[in-house]
Amino acid sequence: MAQVVCRGAVPDTATTALTIGRLLEESQAARAQAATANPNHLPMTLIALDRLGASAEVFGAYAELHRLDHALPPPVSPGWVTRDSWRSALGDPAMEQAYRAYFETELVRLGRDAMLREYLPDLMEGCGGAGFHPMVRLGLGIQHDDDSEIVLALAYWATAFLRLGHGQHERAGADDPRAALERLRRDLGPAFGMRDAVLEAGMSVVGATTAFRPVLHWLKPDDETLARMAEAVLALFAATGGLPALHMLAATRALRTMLPWFYDPMPALRYHWQAVAAAYLVIGAPHLPSPEALRATAVQPVPPWPALRQAAISSLDDHVIQAVYSCGEEEQAYGNPVYRIAAAQFVAAAG
Repeated sequence: MAQVVCRGAVPDTATTALTIGRLLEESQAARAQAATANPNHLPMTLIALDRLGASAEVFGAYAELHRLDHALPPPVSPGWVTRDSWRSALGDPAMEQAYRAYFETELVRLGRDAMLREYLPDLMEGCGGAGFHPMVRLGLGIQHDDDSEIVLALAYWATAFLRLGHGQHERAGADDPRAALERLRRDLGPAFGMRDAVLEAGMSVVGATTAFRPVLHWLKPDDETLARMAEAVLALFAATGGLPALHMLAATRALRTMLPWFYDPMPALRYHWQAVAAAYLVIGAPHLPSPEALRATAVQPVPPWPALRQAAISSLDDHVIQAVYSCGEEEQAYGNPVYRIAAAQFVAAAG
């Protein structure tokens, strides 16, 4: 794992802002995800580094490591996207350039807030596409107050849109995501088993099965659902320490950032649950540690947050940075000390 040495100096705010602005602008020209490559983490990680308190030197070192990973812009799209047709091309990566142009126009027409209110409810039905990365990118773009990032994240989300389907006329299930995941493990886990698949590819397979269609309705969302879902995903991340669970955790944090733009958040919560459920099956539906077991881990001695942030900044590792940032944000929101335990375990495992 590459590292950069930081001596604890306070970053020059003006220089840092200019550097991240320039690097973000450069990274935004690149496509969100090539057909045979990983997602372009550069903009997401730059924003997370900024919020962790990194210096301009760190931004430059990170960008130098990764700028060639996604140097090419999106190819010219084979068609246009209009207000009447924008839903018809969802899930088509070839339309990234067209969706970028479309959402740029919509930003001018509607403004940021109205645009998010207009499009987020429909996009949530496919929120698990590209391993939750578009959702994470949008959440970070909102936090960074960057209209260009928001437009590009919406375009990425539209092209990666992953509809998982659902049955009709299903009775609403439990209001506890843990209970719903346990039912999923018990009823569907044996049928899927461990899958050696990329998260998105595995989620597509899960979503195409008839047995999975009713799962959307297994959770009855209410005002406490997001907090309960965050706790369940934290348990999954603490238990597995894997990248799929990290992506679920980061996406759940991103949804919390987006909630103010939903007139009715309940459908969004249900679609996010569905995507988490599909990802959970892909990784083998592991047993979740109980709340009591998680609380017991909270007494373990671990580094304080400043040390974890510094370790993440020095690592220049996309996922270490995202884990520490996301866990820190969620602990601040919910006050659960297990987030620091899970972040420290992830940092230690990454070496």
